[in-house]
Amino acid sequence: METCLDCKKATETVIDLRTGDTICTECSLVISDHYIDDCQEWRTFANDDNSDQDPNRVGAPTNPLLKSGGIGTIIKENTLSSVSKNDLLGLSRAHNLVRNKEEDLFKKACDAIKRMTEDLDLISGVEFRACEIVSKFDVDSSKKLRRGKQLTALCAASVSTACRELKLSRTLKEISTVASGVSLKDINKASMAIKRLLRSDQG
Repeated sequence: METCLDCKKATETVIDLRTGDTICTECSLVISDHYIDDCQEWRTFANDDNSDQDPNRVGAPTNPLLKSGGIGTIIKENTLSSVSKNDLLGLSRAHNLVRNKEEDLFKKACDAIKRMTEDLDLISGVEFRACEIVSKFDVDSSKKLRRGKQLTALCAASVSTACRELKLSRTLKEISTVASGVSLKDINKASMAIKRLLRSDQG
């Protein structure tokens, strides 16, 4: 419902996606123009290129847990044939300087959580909550995320905590089966760290 200047009241409106106009359904006044559709682009460019790859240019939705929203640029090697190797190395070096390493690590953690929740056949709410818990470690400078087994243990512990919060019965032993290479002791230790962090957030 938007307020129409002609009707002088809140009226139902329709959006003409072709022209981008928001139109009053009662008097047909154009209330606003240049509507921007912020949904994902579902267009495929596969038929435009003669390459073997499927260049779908549909990005993932933004991630509210990431400072950048999950929007970024990745420079891959061997993709730009017209650019010299030295130029490509320079671009990669510059990109690495501005890249947020902590955000990359958080994305890695979210990927691990996604894999664990899929392997355990858990609902998507568990995945989001577990990522939310891990993001608290990303924000807290004294508890920065670490690579390797510590990160996997933290991911497993966050999945366990999310399950407990959402009242889903999953034991640490079950979760440890999908946390490759991490002992139950490490997951327990990470669980205790999560409890302390969540307690300090509440207090």
